[in-house]
Amino acid sequence: MIKIYIGITLLLLIDLTLYLTMSISFPGRLLDQGVFWVWFLGTIYLIISQFKFRWAKRYAFFLFALTILGLFPMGIPVLSTISFALTNEPSIQVNSDHRVFKTVKSVIGMPYISITQNFWVFEKEVGSTEFHFELSDEYLEIEDVTQVNLLESTNNQMLRFEFVFEDGKIIRNVQKGT
Repeated sequence: MIKIYIGITLLLLIDLTLYLTMSISFPGRLLDQGVFWVWFLGTIYLIISQFKFRWAKRYAFFLFALTILGLFPMGIPVLSTISFALTNEPSIQVNSDHRVFKTVKSVIGMPYISITQNFWVFEKEVGSTEFHFELSDEYLEIEDVTQVNLLESTNNQMLRFEFVFEDGKIIRNVQKGT
């Protein structure tokens, strides 16, 4: 049981580190959230079932102290972890390789539209753009999009996306790797 828990903890730490530093995660958000919730429930079970041992008491105290310390800088680490585990961004599958969705990596950051590319088991953010669209003096968001098309681009460093709304279309050029 402890070896499985350590493996899940390492998987969660690697996933979270890759997500925050290099924008790499599992495809979609369900697997990321699943790993977090398995770790969270496993932690509770492990601490309760092993509480008679000194290491379990120290581990529980360490996690509690880390949570309390995370609340000091305006609660940003704790709130970011909660949003990582609970948010469900609406996404639009453009083709078999690309997905578009509105996201934010920090609770104090501006939201943006992330463009991810599927690499078998993982997906990587390959570009981003503003989260709002101005069409006919009206600001629209990704929830208002009915379809997204990947257009041909003459520049290998750019991706061209056509966002289709009920009232029209907007074409965005996205720099790869931003």
